[in-house]
Amino acid sequence: MPALRPAPHRRKVKSKLSQGVKISRLGVRHQVTTLGEGARPPVRTGILHERVMRAKLGVSAERWDEKRQEYNQDLHQSTRRALEQVSQDIGRSNHDETMMDGWEDVVENIDGIGCPDNNREISHEGGEYLATCEYDRHIRMRKQKDGRTWAEAIHRRDQAWQAQMPALADAYLLWKHGGTRIETSGGKFILSVMGIGACMEREFSHISGVSHISVTLIHYGIISCNPVDPSMAFEVATLEVFRRLRLRSPHVSIQAWVRVLCDVCKINYRRYLREQFTRAFDTYLDLLRHVDAKVKAIMSHDTPNWRMKHMCPSCCHKLNGETELQPSMLLALDGNNSLKRLARSGRQDINKPFLSDYYLTVDQVDQFKDEVRKRPKAKGPTLWQEAEQVDTTYGDTTCTDRWKAANADAVKATYKEFDESGIFLSACRHGFIILIADMVRSGELAKYPLAHLNKIIEVYDSNLAIGYDIACSFATTVKNSSLGAHAQEKQLRFVVPAFHGYAHNRRCQLQWHPLYLHGFGIEDLEVCERIFKGSNALASAIRHTSRFHRHQAIDMYFRQHDEDKYELLSTFLYNNYAQALGLIHDMPVAIAALTGYQSVADTHYQKWLDQERTYLASKEIEPDSDIARGQYVTVLTKMQLAKHMFDATCQFTPPTSRVRAIRQQAWEAYEFLQKEVMSIEETLDIAERWTPGCHEWEVAMSYNKIREYQLAVDKLEGLVVQRLFELTKANLSGTGYKLRVHISKSLQTRCKAIQSALKRYNQAAAKLVPPRPRLEWQEVVEYGTLAEFDLLRSAAREDIRKLPWADTVNRQVTIYSLRLERAKEEIARLNVEVARLNTWIHDSETEYEMQIHNLQAHKPLLCEELKEQLQTWRRLNDYHRHKLKALFALPGYTGSSEIGTQLGTTRITIKLPSSSQATHHGVAKAREDDEDEDEDDEDNEEMSRLEDYISSLSMNDLIT
Repeated sequence: MPALRPAPHRRKVKSKLSQGVKISRLGVRHQVTTLGEGARPPVRTGILHERVMRAKLGVSAERWDEKRQEYNQDLHQSTRRALEQVSQDIGRSNHDETMMDGWEDVVENIDGIGCPDNNREISHEGGEYLATCEYDRHIRMRKQKDGRTWAEAIHRRDQAWQAQMPALADAYLLWKHGGTRIETSGGKFILSVMGIGACMEREFSHISGVSHISVTLIHYGIISCNPVDPSMAFEVATLEVFRRLRLRSPHVSIQAWVRVLCDVCKINYRRYLREQFTRAFDTYLDLLRHVDAKVKAIMSHDTPNWRMKHMCPSCCHKLNGETELQPSMLLALDGNNSLKRLARSGRQDINKPFLSDYYLTVDQVDQFKDEVRKRPKAKGPTLWQEAEQVDTTYGDTTCTDRWKAANADAVKATYKEFDESGIFLSACRHGFIILIADMVRSGELAKYPLAHLNKIIEVYDSNLAIGYDIACSFATTVKNSSLGAHAQEKQLRFVVPAFHGYAHNRRCQLQWHPLYLHGFGIEDLEVCERIFKGSNALASAIRHTSRFHRHQAIDMYFRQHDEDKYELLSTFLYNNYAQALGLIHDMPVAIAALTGYQSVADTHYQKWLDQERTYLASKEIEPDSDIARGQYVTVLTKMQLAKHMFDATCQFTPPTSRVRAIRQQAWEAYEFLQKEVMSIEETLDIAERWTPGCHEWEVAMSYNKIREYQLAVDKLEGLVVQRLFELTKANLSGTGYKLRVHISKSLQTRCKAIQSALKRYNQAAAKLVPPRPRLEWQEVVEYGTLAEFDLLRSAAREDIRKLPWADTVNRQVTIYSLRLERAKEEIARLNVEVARLNTWIHDSETEYEMQIHNLQAHKPLLCEELKEQLQTWRRLNDYHRHKLKALFALPGYTGSSEIGTQLGTTRITIKLPSSSQATHHGVAKAREDDEDEDEDDEDNEEMSRLEDYISSLSMNDLIT
């Protein structure tokens, strides 16, 4: 029998079986065989020589053979034959053998190392022999040569999941809706399963006809972490709870959730648990998307742009015979830089795409990257800069410069640390998301809103109105872009949202603010800001994720966001209707109180607005010649002052060193200013130098006083606006303690600066002819809009205080009249939107009932899935019916309560036989609430009649 080679020391690692050969990850190869019952396992053998191990253990050859024979006598006969075969194979293979599966034995020729008969010298101190044996053990290990990257491993795993996904979706529906009883094949396997209650080893039986373990596990309500040979799995209920938690609280991380599971299961947290849960959760979300795709295909909701065309019932579900709205839809655009992602995060799955009907692709955005050329840097602000000419259709104002000036330096910094620096989205006025685009390594560039407009114009009808923070300048960008002709053909309108509009100058407000435009109702179009208020909670959870997981998290959040907006849609309509009715009731009373009880028809607010627009349009940009004349007088004054100082120092005899220094400085200043005067005279072609008292001198001095007044207004305006921004920032919930302390100290300094600027303003105002009224501290700190500063600025050239449109009472009457007009427009728009929602409720349920009726026979699992979704729709729709019923009962409601028909269709009603019995608990509860409310109304009416009866009784009747 050939000599056995003891195996070297190695770690305990996972192995695989292939053709009777067991190959460990450390590169040691062993022959194994199937042993009979009760047989002992074979002895592991390695590639070291027998004499090396005998020398290491200090055992003679004779003693070694005796021990081997004693041990072999105790072995089973089949085991002894296997050992003989192993010894023969090892004797033939030698250490140069190459493995069939890509493993190689990397062994150096070290014959004689550690052998007693070697000629190597051993010192008296000793230790060399053990050292050479340890060296021998390390270099004889086989090394794995695997050229695959981690990204390739992720790609192969995803491909394996995608191949199994159809079978997984069918198995999931079978498990979820309790289909037919599964049949097992008799084989069993054990797997670690983690859930909310416990983490334990569970035994599962293979299912007949199922070729993948992952599909088998779905039948048990378990999702594995790997598609092939999984080592761990998670319960579907656990994954669903985390999904719901993540939808309601986006900042909850996977690591925090896994730590919670570990605490509940009373086990220690390990990092690999988070990685395994992430894999299982990604698979679960992909599974839900496949199931949703099946449902959409059955419902014919998978056509291109279907979601955009049906995102909002009140905007998109148009009816036959309804009143045409002007504008037809109210939309909003805006960007947000909170949802950033670091550039070095998640590089392994960088090429893994995430497909979503919310997202615009990079190619769709980049097609507009060259639409806007870089403009030259604008000059500094001039005296009449806000009075720049504006086109009646597409305008260009200086409001963009104001927004850029208000940005902090940190916002202007480079974006190199982030791959995605935020998102740019569009939404309707009810809050439903239309589209999302990633802002890639940049700020809010023009290509992002242009890409949104391109898709919006393609999908929706004409006569749209879009709110954007810088709509006054963006309208010009659209006009000059490749979308200009198409936008004009579709009658696209732009408007500045109400909150941002008050930061624009007065002339811009009159043209772009929704309060001054027809058809916008009481809508402020600040819907994007409200959306970002909620989505900012997602920022901390996606800052360090991969691109795929970032898109997945954003898609999850906004799908839930749209579901929440649908649930609150009837509340939105009810609140807006009640607010509009309140304005219609209150505004005439307020106008009458201001005008001496005149009616709205007796006011001339439209005439006042036209006069104000005409006045502002008459102001031109400050001419360069006026600037030069003002500078000429200023330089002449300084030159005369320097000449006077020089003459005064010449009278000192004898002059001191201090006087000589002042004289020298005065002379140098005089010579420099004289050159400046001559240069300006040459530019303005002045033949005779001006002197104090001449006409040109007086005109230029008056101009300088106005300019000084303008600069004082600008300084005061800037400080007040910064104070407003800091006050807003100090009240934000996400502001830390240190930053709040810093802002508080800055506000104290800012208040002192405002007082100094106010003093300077009052001094400049007093120099004007006629003098302008003084401003008090309380007036300045209460300024809430920049339009009030624009009014001060406009009053510089001439006294406009006596003009009707500048009168304080008339301006307030104008605002009240506009609010009344917008409230009436809101009522007209809500009457249409309420009818659309009321019809959508009926049509959506009817569509589900029709599909359920058609699928009951041949696709029962999808039928059950549709029934479950129908229950959810009924729960939400029943609340809408309850809210609409209250809206119909509002005093002053002028719309219809009848169910209409969708544009281009006829009404079809099909009821399931069991639909009347399958009422959801939420539906029944809502109906009970309606009945309780009706009973309360009857009780209130009875109580009112009782109160009226008691109040009608006289005291004598009560006594008798």
